[in-house]
Amino acid sequence: SYNSTAQCELPAQYTETGSSNMTIFLTSGVVSALPLTSADPYIVALTGSGLVVGSASLAQNDLIGGQQSLAVWGDDSSTPEVDGALTGEELFFQLVDGNSLYDLDISFAGPNSYTTNAQLPAIGVTNNFVCSQDIVDQIFGCMDMSANNYNPNATVDNGSCMFDIFGCMDMSANNYNPDATVDDGSCMFDIF
Repeated sequence: SYNSTAQCELPAQYTETGSSNMTIFLTSGVVSALPLTSADPYIVALTGSGLVVGSASLAQNDLIGGQQSLAVWGDDSSTPEVDGALTGEELFFQLVDGNSLYDLDISFAGPNSYTTNAQLPAIGVTNNFVCSQDIVDQIFGCMDMSANNYNPNATVDNGSCMFDIFGCMDMSANNYNPDATVDDGSCMFDIF
C-alpha cells in the first residue's frame, strides 16, 4: 500500500518588492496550456534554492487578453541577506491551482536567467503534477476484504488487490495453471 501523508506545501504568492526586477510575459498560448481549474490560480518564480522571487495571478479576471506578466525581483544589495534573484541565476516556476501544485517547464525566447530590467517572453510550457493537499493523509491500498492484501486502514482503493487462484501448480501436469497461487491438489498426469 502507498501512504500519501507527506505534506503538500504550496508556495505563497510573492508580496515583497525591491528596487530591481525583470518582466516575464506569459502569452495567451502559454496561459491556455496550463491546467487551470480553480478560481484563483497563480504562478510563482523561484530560485534554485527555493526562494520565491515573484508571482502573478492567473485568475480569469486578472488576465488581459488571456495574457499575464510576472515581475521577478532581484536581490536587494543594500541588505546582507539574499532576498531576490541574483544576476544570471536560473529561474524555476510552479503553478498553484486550488490545492494542487505543478512544476512548470517554460520555454523562452531567450535565456532563462535573471537579468535586471530585462523582458522575457514565454513561448511554451509543459507541466508536471507535484502534489495536492486534497490527497494528503489518504492511504492507498486494497479495500476488498476478501483479498489477500486487504488493508483495513486504506481510504482509497488503488487497484492492488490480490486474490488466491486455486489450481494445479505442477508444471509437468496436463492441467497446469500458470496463474495458480494455491495448489488445490487437482493435478492430472498422463499415465503411460
